[in-house]
Amino acid sequence: MSPRLLITGASGFIGSHLRHALEARGLAYRTLKRDDTWPDKLATTLDLSAVDAVVHLANPRVSGTDSRDQLVRDTLVPLEGLIGAIKRTNPACCLVFLSSQSAGPDTPSSYGRLKWEAEQLLAASGCTWVVIRPGLVLGEGNRGLFSTLRRLIESSPVIPVIGSGEHLIQPVHVDAVTDAIIRVCLEPEKHAGALYQLALPPVPFKDLLQAMAQGLGKKRAFFPVPEALVNLGLWLGETVLENPPLTRVNLAGLVNLEVMQTGATLDRLGVQLPSLEETLTQALTTDPVREEAAYLTRAVFGCALDERTLERYREACRLLPASADADLSLRKIVSLGLDVEALELALRRTGSSLTKRIQILAYLLEFRADCFEKFVNTRTSRVEAFARLGFSTVRAPSKMIKGKYLAWRHGLV
Repeated sequence: MSPRLLITGASGFIGSHLRHALEARGLAYRTLKRDDTWPDKLATTLDLSAVDAVVHLANPRVSGTDSRDQLVRDTLVPLEGLIGAIKRTNPACCLVFLSSQSAGPDTPSSYGRLKWEAEQLLAASGCTWVVIRPGLVLGEGNRGLFSTLRRLIESSPVIPVIGSGEHLIQPVHVDAVTDAIIRVCLEPEKHAGALYQLALPPVPFKDLLQAMAQGLGKKRAFFPVPEALVNLGLWLGETVLENPPLTRVNLAGLVNLEVMQTGATLDRLGVQLPSLEETLTQALTTDPVREEAAYLTRAVFGCALDERTLERYREACRLLPASADADLSLRKIVSLGLDVEALELALRRTGSSLTKRIQILAYLLEFRADCFEKFVNTRTSRVEAFARLGFSTVRAPSKMIKGKYLAWRHGLV
């Protein structure tokens, strides 16, 4: 009989890949969403009597400005709630916890210390548990360090390297992580109480960047940047940006990783990882629909693409009639990373297919809490509204000129 699984963090990077892997194998699962019971009421309201294993992937975004109380509430309190629910409703349920290579009691990374505290909480819980510590997880749809590095390599001819670039990184593909999780859930008794370290052999950070550039077909120059200067830049990013792509916590974890010995884990799980070259080839393979949706979401609406929106966008686009002109224009715009003015001009020239794609995203994003004010603004004063209208009117001619230049420069339809 297949296991009955409950997944937290199912809409995230690893969670979405896990759902696809489970569906491909015909395995059933439920997802736990954040509602008014999260995280304080989990222990008293969550019923796990019909669940064989809980896969806890929910992971808060940690920045250097977060307080200790906030970090504990976002990381340890949900775990305590799940442990309480297991003890109350189903003591036989296995709790599979995704930790981090940076986990440790003395690590400079606050994220790593919290992961270590969570591991200790599990060890003392009396529940059936398994901990998986992956290395740097690579794969399509990653919104963390890997995607940041990829965008940098794709867009910049010169790539900064933190310090000497000799600190060691142990990557692993997301499919290997989801495979390990599924293997554990299929036989929880066999793996109970195990701490698995899952990653490829260590490679210097600079070598990983060079391998990524080679895999993307880019010739790039690399130059060292002092860690203190990188830290300052990240602090500025955290101060200015609501969701910076990289934080000081990420940096602290990245440059202070302890090398993991993964041989025993691979033997016990029966897993054989591909080489670094094969892993990067797989991770760097692009999904055109994802690229298209991510570009439109960012360029038109100023939002980040999430997995749930992507899946719904993909389903809706299958129902659209093919439009060679619109598809060609959009592929060129996305692949070249052109500014939104090129998209606006393409909209005027290529019929309704491209318009419908943007309308689909508008319908989907309007229901996201973080995007709602893009569509309904209740805080703008009348003076500010007229100021914005005036600014838009003045800016319109320059946008048209820029759009026509981009269309001429890149041969858009």
